[in-house]
Amino acid sequence: MSSDIAWQIIRNNSSFLKTRKNVPKKFSTEKFNLMSVNSQRFNGLINDKAIDIQITGDGKSLKISTKSKQVQKPASSVHTTTVRGNNPRAALRKVARIAKGYKSVAGQPAQRRASQLLRSLKTHKSTKKTGKAE
Repeated sequence: MSSDIAWQIIRNNSSFLKTRKNVPKKFSTEKFNLMSVNSQRFNGLINDKAIDIQITGDGKSLKISTKSKQVQKPASSVHTTTVRGNNPRAALRKVARIAKGYKSVAGQPAQRRASQLLRSLKTHKSTKKTGKAE
């Protein structure tokens, strides 16, 4: 089925749709949707080639999943790469290199998403002082 027909079917009827109070835009929580926006451009269910970036279970690195079109073998159509988050610049370069082979719309959002996730991996020192004031 073409992606246009699939989009017409699922655009208003998807279990991944989320709405916010006083916000007219609909959001989506499906995998391979980098922007979390319910639009045909960023939808991970209908696009043949897509990228997803998540934090791994240990919370120290990024998991980059890429989807390619293999209709006969859907289980092998997703490839996963792990990138350590200890060097954020190198991790962003790797994300850019992976996203370059995919859609041109995935490059900028993939780097933005990776940057946000890398920032969340940082540990912040507490500035609150404990003890008695002198």
